Amino acid sequence: MKTIIKSTVMLVWTALVLAVAVQDVRANNKADHCGIGEVTSFSQVGIQGFRLYLSGHSPVGLAGSTANCQARLYDDNGPDVPHVWCEDDMFLLGILMFEPYKELGLPRETSSGFLQQFDNRVMWHSASGTVELDLTRTVVKDAVSFLGHLVYFHEFNIMGGDPLQPGDYGWVWTVSHPLAVTPDNPDGVLDVIPGDVEIVSHDEHLARVDAGTW
Repeated sequence: MKTIIKSTVMLVWTALVLAVAVQDVRANNKADHCGIGEVTSFSQVGIQGFRLYLSGHSPVGLAGSTANCQARLYDDNGPDVPHVWCEDDMFLLGILMFEPYKELGLPRETSSGFLQQFDNRVMWHSASGTVELDLTRTVVKDAVSFLGHLVYFHEFNIMGGDPLQPGDYGWVWTVSHPLAVTPDNPDGVLDVIPGDVEIVSHDEHLARVDAGTW
């Protein structure tokens, strides 16, 4: 239980740091559209994608997709500040689950096994109803970051393969773990976080770019 508490605290703290940083680049990037190439590449690199962005690389390509072509499932941005994409865009909804196993004094195998027990579920809301998204999970990988030596996986869904109609959308992410199960929490739920998305038309996207508000 101490391990899950430490990991959860680090996940939340890192989420806040990355969410603020991503918003800064998103505000300054005028990339026209998010395509399958950028989104697919980012889906596999995870932490390395954030490293490219945070180290000051140009906000285009892979580093740019970190800011513009994806949203973290912990982004509790609210309906007043939705994530905005064009109907022509593809984008990724994802979450990195990780543990700095060396810093916690744990064998890699222990941390890897612990991570793989996380259960992430995402409900997608639209005007036509609510569906559960199918999530893709990478294998557990290794990385060295400012948090230490990590094992992690990236779990995600790529949206826009079937173009979304302009309008308001939203998700609710629920994460649970067997070690969090108690009599008062039989499902082991750790957190439930919503997010909001606005899809705009092609013409509206161009108008916002021209107005400098994209």
